[in-house]
Amino acid sequence: MRKTILTFSVFFALFGFIVSANAQQKHDIVLKVQKGETFNMKSEIKMAMTIKIAGQAVYTEMNMNSKFNYKCQDRVNDTFDWIYNMSEVTTDVSTMGMKQRISSSDAPNAMNKPVIAMINKPVKYKTNKYNVLVGKIDAADMEKAINEVMPGQSKQLLKQIESTLTFGNLLPQKPIAQGEEFKISYRQELGMGGANQISGTGKLVKITDTDFVLEYKITNVAEIQGSTISGDGKMTVSVDRKSGMVKSQYLKMPLSGEMNVQGQQAEMNMELEQSTNIL
Repeated sequence: MRKTILTFSVFFALFGFIVSANAQQKHDIVLKVQKGETFNMKSEIKMAMTIKIAGQAVYTEMNMNSKFNYKCQDRVNDTFDWIYNMSEVTTDVSTMGMKQRISSSDAPNAMNKPVIAMINKPVKYKTNKYNVLVGKIDAADMEKAINEVMPGQSKQLLKQIESTLTFGNLLPQKPIAQGEEFKISYRQELGMGGANQISGTGKLVKITDTDFVLEYKITNVAEIQGSTISGDGKMTVSVDRKSGMVKSQYLKMPLSGEMNVQGQQAEMNMELEQSTNIL
């Protein structure tokens, strides 16, 4: 009996050591893609917004769906050459009993020409192994097409694309262990001089045979035409262990604040939900 108890004691001590060792093991979440690999993705953004002004409330819903892909054109050591291509964008807006659709799939009109101009216009860029942008993007074809339908607006639109092109801002820039936290802080351009300033903490919460799963607590301070709205939200990101590419992302965040609408102060409340997935 004493021998049996001793055997079990040794087993559980060894098991505890193995679990502890695995928990403390550092994992470098880096790109492992090879030349020629392509990743097709889709994204959906849902916004429900209420603006209260002069005693009245205006409710607006917006759904934006897009499809795009990333292709690794070349890899030299830890530098990756990419081509980003947007293939489809559709935005549905509903407000005050009216509905409107702006889609790259529809016949060209005044509303969707800027969207159509961005479709199938490759953006070339480089990243390091942590999927962080290196140098400037090359979007000459897209810039030319946008300028033809929106003269003078291409620079601002390309800033928006550049600031959201990669997932590197979300990922740890050094090896981390399961349960370890890391900080994130980055800026997203919104156009018309607006921007999101995003900060918070991420944590590697789960490791499976196929994925690294990270969870985030984030704060977003959005500056829009001189007004500020802000909120705290949660996000989950799954990274494919084989390629190092983000395979899914889900964000939910409330935003609120005051803004100036045609010279009057208005109160705004928004629910933002975003998901991105590999197809």
